[in-house]
Order: sequence, then C-alpha cells, then structure tokens
Amino acid sequence: MPNNSNRSFLGRLIPKSDKDSSSDGISTHFTEALARYLEGGKEDTKLINLRGSEVQPALQYMQRLYDEDRRWETFTNKHCKAPAKKSRLVHVIVKLSQQSGELPQSLYLRVNLTNRDAERGGGFADIFRGRLRNHDVALKRLRYFCNMTSEERQQNSMDFAREALLWRQMKHENVLEFHGIDMVQFPSMPCMVLPWVEHGNIRHYMKNAPSECSVAQRNKWLSQTANGLTYLHEQNVVHGDVRGANIMISLDKIAKLADFGLSVFAGERSRSFHSQRGGVERWMAPELLDPDLPSSRPTKMSDVYSFGVLCCEIYSASDPYWETDNDKHVGKMIVAGVRPTIPSNMDNWFSALATECWNAEINKRPTISDVAARLSTVI
Repeated sequence: MPNNSNRSFLGRLIPKSDKDSSSDGISTHFTEALARYLEGGKEDTKLINLRGSEVQPALQYMQRLYDEDRRWETFTNKHCKAPAKKSRLVHVIVKLSQQSGELPQSLYLRVNLTNRDAERGGGFADIFRGRLRNHDVALKRLRYFCNMTSEERQQNSMDFAREALLWRQMKHENVLEFHGIDMVQFPSMPCMVLPWVEHGNIRHYMKNAPSECSVAQRNKWLSQTANGLTYLHEQNVVHGDVRGANIMISLDKIAKLADFGLSVFAGERSRSFHSQRGGVERWMAPELLDPDLPSSRPTKMSDVYSFGVLCCEIYSASDPYWETDNDKHVGKMIVAGVRPTIPSNMDNWFSALATECWNAEINKRPTISDVAARLSTVI
C-alpha cells in the first residue's frame, strides 16, 4: 500500500458517485493483461497500479466478470487462449482495491437500522440488527478504541475492506452470504451487511438448544463445514480461523462458515499474520505458533489442523484445552506436541480422523477435500 494513501483509506471507502460506476473506459491493454493473468501468467502492473478515475471502472468491470457467468464466458472466449481460472480474478480485485483504497461501487447498500443498540458483540466488532429488502440483516461494525494509534485505525480500515471484498466473492451453501457494505447508519464507521442468523454460531445453538444437537446432527454440521472449507480451498482461499465461533447455524440448521478477517490467499506472502490473530491459539496449528517461525502464515493444511480441533470442540461443546485458561500456556503446549482431549462421546472413527488432521507433520495431514469425502460416507 503506498504511504501517501495511508491517511485517507477509510475516507475513500465512502461510495463514489454513480458516474464512477460505469465499466466504460477499460483499455485493450488492461483486458489483455487480465486475460494473461487469468490463464496463469504473472501479475501485470497494468492490473493493480491504476489510480484516480481509472480505478472504479476497472473494479466494476472485474466484479461483473466474476458475478455474471455469461459475461465471464464471453470474456474468456474472446480474450483467453488457454483455460482461465476465475479464482485468480478475486486476487486481482482485492489487490487493486488495497492498492487504490477503493471498493467496487456495487458493494454499497443502504440498510434500515432496527435498533441503534448492539444486539451482539465480540472482541473486535458489534452486531446491529437492520432490514434490507424486507429481510432481517446483521450489520457488523468494527470497534475502534480510543487508545488506538492512527496507524492501528488505518490498518483496521484496510483489513475491513479486504475482508469485505474477499467474503463478497465466496458463494457456497456452507459459506454465510455477504450482502455488501453500509456507510450510512454509522458515518465514518463502515458496516458489513450479512444475513441475520437467529440461531447464532454453533456454540450458541448447542448451549441454547441441546436437545436438537444429537451426535448425528453434529456430524452433519462438521460435514457441511468441511464442504465449505473445500470450496474455499478450491478458490485458493485459506480461512485462517476455523472454530465454532465462526460457524453460523441457519434457520434450517445448515452450518455456514463466516468471518474472513484472518483469511489469506494460498501462497500469499505480503500480509502480516501474527499481529492479527487475536488470541485464538487453541485452534491453531503448531507451525503458526512456533516462536522460531515469526513469518508463519495460515495455509490450507493449517485449516485442516484447525478442523481436527473443531471436531473435539463440537463433540465436547467446550473450548479445546478447557483444562487451562491460560492461552499463552496452551500455545506452548501445542508447539510441544500436546493435543486436545478426545471427548468420551466421540467414536474411534471420528477420533482417528481428528488425530490425522492435527498431525504435527504437515504433509501427513489429509486435504480438506479428502476429509469432506470421508465424512460424506458416514453422515
């Protein structure tokens, strides 16, 4: 991110006027560079170094390519000489957004707020309830603390925009839908607009409705979560924070992955991770916690590790390593090879799968697609 944009990134999240949202003005050089990249070529500076009036048309153009199958087919038939990967289009959209400090105009919505008091909250965000097109929605507003430095506020704003744009592109029945962004209800404090999930996350539901959470139902939720993760990995996206708090249960009792604040593109090296992880060590793979590896980043295989820990969390309805409340000590235990206690109600087949997922040797863990396939045979 160029230094001269740091002071104004949050301000530039404010929607541009309608005249900026046209897809006109896309140069031949840009479409040719985009086609080469989608075919597997190297990233071209023509794709991410746009500025000023060039940015919004390019973002809108690429967003429509991603959203509209017919437009994508027309583009690839006309410009691509080799098979194109749609997942690479997401990478370019996010990169240009981060470099320019803008988001596609189509992400902006106007929600009617039901109550100005937060209905739910966590360590980093408050959740408000609203209405959009006659449906209940949740507005997720980041928390900005008075002791934050301007650099920390700036980083929060950049992380918000990145999470929103990445989440916006993910479309799967086991990934919570992302509607857009509201900048009206809380001026200068953007909100993600998400479906209102009455049941909350899986841990809340298990606590509030234990009679509806049989072992068979828990197995189904784990299978659905594995399906959602498989989809993300197919898009070359690593979730980075797989745990019960980030799995929502819909009204029809379908598990849906949420919260992409720690997500990365597989193989991405430019983004800091350790400073953002927010104390969720209990679900983290040892390679992410080893102090001798300060640049460790989430990978597809660390997601698999977390999934194995999630299995124990869902069976026990407790945080992993519930025996101790010292998170830093838990991190040291994980690096030393200590794994969560296998719940007494988990059968041998499931415990073997969880153990395989959290193998200390990364190359001995199964892929999440393999896990999903195996779960589908027993659900």
